[in-house]
Amino acid sequence: MHNKPSKFTYLLAATAATTLLGCSPQPKLTATDNGSNNTVSTTAPAESSISFSVANPTKQNRSEELVTIAKAQLLTLASEVNLNAATLYQGEQEVASQTIDNDGDGQADALLFTSQFDAEQNKTFTLSYQAKGQVTHQYPSRAHAELSINQGGIRGADGKLQGGEFIPVKFQQIPENHIPGDFQFRYEGPGWESDKIAYRLYFDERNVNDIFGKRVPDIVLPEVGHIGVSYHEPAPWGMDILKVGPSLGIGGLGMLVNGKLSRVATASDMSVNIIEQGPIRAHLQVKHTDWAIAEQKFQLTSDLTLSAGSRLTHNQLTIDGSPDNLVTGIVKHQPSELITSDTSLGDWAYIATFGKQSYVGDEMGMAIFYKKSTLLEVSEDSHNHLVVMKPTQGKLDYYFAGTWAQDVDGIATKQGFVDYLEQTLAGLNQPLTINL
Repeated sequence: MHNKPSKFTYLLAATAATTLLGCSPQPKLTATDNGSNNTVSTTAPAESSISFSVANPTKQNRSEELVTIAKAQLLTLASEVNLNAATLYQGEQEVASQTIDNDGDGQADALLFTSQFDAEQNKTFTLSYQAKGQVTHQYPSRAHAELSINQGGIRGADGKLQGGEFIPVKFQQIPENHIPGDFQFRYEGPGWESDKIAYRLYFDERNVNDIFGKRVPDIVLPEVGHIGVSYHEPAPWGMDILKVGPSLGIGGLGMLVNGKLSRVATASDMSVNIIEQGPIRAHLQVKHTDWAIAEQKFQLTSDLTLSAGSRLTHNQLTIDGSPDNLVTGIVKHQPSELITSDTSLGDWAYIATFGKQSYVGDEMGMAIFYKKSTLLEVSEDSHNHLVVMKPTQGKLDYYFAGTWAQDVDGIATKQGFVDYLEQTLAGLNQPLTINL
């Protein structure tokens, strides 16, 4: 037993007292017998437990939000915490969770889970774990990321591939002969989704994001974009709902040079790495090597994450050097209305559009959430509403989101969309706190 230290409060981080758990459910441990190749199932030994509470500091209800607990934080209260063999509970109820390995050493470095909160609610969670071994959980997947490449297709005179089949891959550099619209990648690049929405990135010189509206909460991307099936037509799962054209789409990236926007296009190499495929969070990393712009070359890395129960993609950027600016934005469509937040409160703000601007002409909302400390200006050009920002020590992050009248929790009115924006903004400005 470990003694409980003095109380600390972390922002989305946790520590707590450690005890032997005598009454919590005992998960099965899968092990391999040293004398054979057979797999045997054994009852796990007594577990240690760490309890912590998560609080909603606001006077409004909070829909599902992601909680991240780093192992390094847990180790301030326990000499060892084995997240590879850990199970999370709220009371007697098991809570779906996901571990992440940040350094690739095979050991989990953090635990992720989501939860809903009433106004000013405080919830207590218990993390139970075994000293050694590994426990595999089979939780329903509510977040997913993927990339599939065409194998066996024959390139015709028009440069497009005919036939073949799409094979999922975890890592891919952009092929030298790849051109936009050549069917080399299923739905033209990587995709990521939650149970609320799906996005895709054009894995080519366009390098901007598109939106798939979802009518169902299921994971649907593995079935989208196969040969002979158009995702521009309504289907039971949903459809492509955004016309991107020459714009930044939703949350695409570029730079202003002499007052003119240039998208991230002229790089010597581009790669996609699928890092997490749920069940709680999807994560893909996009790298651009030698992005040539403004008489300079930049190395740019974009980490895109989306969690269960959320429409928000978090884009965390790392860029070398000191660019004058980086720009993201929202494609302009008519009829739509520009909506901006009150910038007098909190660290975060937003720009958004709402109207009958979807591919099929019904209500769709799009939003960019940005840190006010990074903002240079909010502006526009002929194709986009723009948020111009300044990286700090090579780092910059922002969020983007889309909604659709026909999606799982469809938002069909401007007021409903503004309510969503304000709730999301409150969550960013007053994050959940974890008390130990």
